[in-house]
Amino acid sequence: MASSGNVHDLFTYFDVDNLNSQEIQTHSFEHLRALYQLNGPTGETIFVGQILVEMDFLSLGNYKKLVAKVAKQCDTLVYIPHRSEKQTTVDEIATIENVTILRSDCSIEVYLLEKRIYPTYIYSCISSALFTLSKIFLESKITSILPSDLAEEKVEHFNEIVVALRKVKNIEVNKG
Repeated sequence: MASSGNVHDLFTYFDVDNLNSQEIQTHSFEHLRALYQLNGPTGETIFVGQILVEMDFLSLGNYKKLVAKVAKQCDTLVYIPHRSEKQTTVDEIATIENVTILRSDCSIEVYLLEKRIYPTYIYSCISSALFTLSKIFLESKITSILPSDLAEEKVEHFNEIVVALRKVKNIEVNKG
């Protein structure tokens, strides 16, 4: 973030309007896309894991039902756990039919690019990764699923997150 007097210029991947004389540069990951030169979706369906159970935003049983509902729609659902998800949560998700667990030792964005995976479908709930993945994988069909039993009042800035997700052209937000 650059500063010129009392005005701060911003660099963000969110589409936001300029305020007064503030300059906002939107990061679209174009250099990363050019570096890896992926030619389009490679057929995978992924679910980006979150620590919703660990944060007590959603019960393990309901989280498992949500992932299972997505898994029923495809041949194989690749579940990529959040780095802070407990092993017990991941083990329970692994029992779902059609689910394969894929652990990464780096950010999901870099991992997918390094492995030359351009997902056809990307699912999650309110993961911040949906924002960055939507900028990198422009042709992927991305869905944010808002569980009906999510403890929204416990999620800091929940409404703002949902509004931001709805503003992204290639992210569909659904109640789940």
